[in-house]
Amino acid sequence: MLTNTHSGGVGASDSAGNGYSVVADQSDGAGDRTLILAAVGAKALGAGGSVTLTFPSTAEHHVAVDVFSGVTGIGGHSSASAASGPFASGSASGGGIVFGVAGVQGGENATWSSGFTALPTLVVSPADQLATAYESVGSGSFQASGSCDHQWMAAVATLTG
Repeated sequence: MLTNTHSGGVGASDSAGNGYSVVADQSDGAGDRTLILAAVGAKALGAGGSVTLTFPSTAEHHVAVDVFSGVTGIGGHSSASAASGPFASGSASGGGIVFGVAGVQGGENATWSSGFTALPTLVVSPADQLATAYESVGSGSFQASGSCDHQWMAAVATLTG
């Protein structure tokens, strides 16, 4: 999640030689962005391994690195933004793992809908937050959704294996 930034390229690489692609890039129209980057079929990082990110100048940035084994592709992705209220990413199809992310500008911590396993929420400044969650599913159409009480940007990607 990039706060008070401008458009510009975002990328990642790691010490094992994996390259990452931008899967979703959702802006709130006020200079904030929430993104999902993924490395499919990646080699494992060794002890002391690192991920290097590149992004445009920003006031704040939040980064969560989540690892799912056996991912061989991205089944679909979607994203959305709104001024407040319940968040929903839009729908993505596929199956395997549904990975969701919500960037929230202030307020109480986001909560996820039933079925999702919340990962630790990262909070920077008084209340800006990056929340991530996942759910294992069969095939179909899915969205990452939940509740929050401030401006949000949400994205979902289905990870196939």
